[in-house]
Amino acid sequence: MIKKKKILLIISSIKKWWWAEKSAINIYNWLKKKWDRIELLTFYDFKKEYIFKWDRISFWLNYERWIKRIFNLLFVIPFKLYFFIKKNKYELVISNSEDANFCTQLCKIFNSKLFITINVVHNNIFLKSNEYYLFRKLHKYADYIVTVSKWIELSFKNELNISSSKIETIYNMFNISYIQKQMQLPISEKYKDLFNDNIFNFITIGRLCEQKNHKFMLECFDKFHSKYKNSNLLLIYWDDFLLDSLLKKKKTLKSRNNIYFLWHTDNPYNLLFNSDCFLFSSNREWFWMVILESLICNLPVVSVNCNFWPNEIISDINKTSKSKMWIISEIWDQDNFIKNMEYYYNNKVSQNWINNFNNFNLENIEIKWSSLIDNLLLNEN
Repeated sequence: MIKKKKILLIISSIKKWWWAEKSAINIYNWLKKKWDRIELLTFYDFKKEYIFKWDRISFWLNYERWIKRIFNLLFVIPFKLYFFIKKNKYELVISNSEDANFCTQLCKIFNSKLFITINVVHNNIFLKSNEYYLFRKLHKYADYIVTVSKWIELSFKNELNISSSKIETIYNMFNISYIQKQMQLPISEKYKDLFNDNIFNFITIGRLCEQKNHKFMLECFDKFHSKYKNSNLLLIYWDDFLLDSLLKKKKTLKSRNNIYFLWHTDNPYNLLFNSDCFLFSSNREWFWMVILESLICNLPVVSVNCNFWPNEIISDINKTSKSKMWIISEIWDQDNFIKNMEYYYNNKVSQNWINNFNNFNLENIEIKWSSLIDNLLLNEN
């Protein structure tokens, strides 16, 4: 019987504020309702992790960089993982994101019929030719691949000749009712002074790294602020790789007193809900969850076209609203980006359109996952 099958969900960690990890927990919470015999396994241990109410298995490794990480991925983790899966007789293994996918597929090399695999892919690994060479090759041997955007799915089909019968796109799931409850909660006292009717707040959330292109955003805001003085830029961050560099950049700008770097809070949704416009400036993304979380909070978005996934969903987003909720600019085009910032500054756009958010709603994504898992386990029989 399908319900009695043993399922293992693998994610490298449940580190707080990492979006792939957040997505994996959403999947697990849903699977747990339907399958009693499911467990979660992580590789790495972090001080700040998502709250996880179920029992969790972990290898409790430290997250290493470069040589030590490669050694762990090639030898330590696959060895431990293979014998762990074999001992516990899991029949379906769902691996989520690069490290988990890589180690799971190495285990399949030892015994291709030991278990069925679903690899969940969050990044377009074909853009990193050297770093992801082995990652790409091993994906060919997965029983099934789930991508979080159609662009990634197309890349797999073109680059690895993956059959359409072995791959599909299932978007990340969103608990919309939870987000809507959280966004209505009062703002923390330490942030209250930033929010008032006389200030127009632009906001962004993410890691401070080169990929996010924050210097472009700072320069755009500085030019915007020269004309519209009653505006702020709030940058909510959790990994501070480039914090020092960006703070130095901030000091050179005339708008520096209206730019705020704020450490991430447990509830970013009420900050999004009380802001006026979300800004997105990344060079590349494959499914940036916080954009859709902003839209769920009825916050309009100005973004760059990072060429991978915005265009595949923006037409549906704008089509279901009475006015444009999301405007795209070309990367590096500051004039157009600022023009779009001005559009939302001068045009109040807000309505409750979330009932049309069907492609990403928890219930609809659950149906797709349920159908996929049922089919794989039935075919095994």
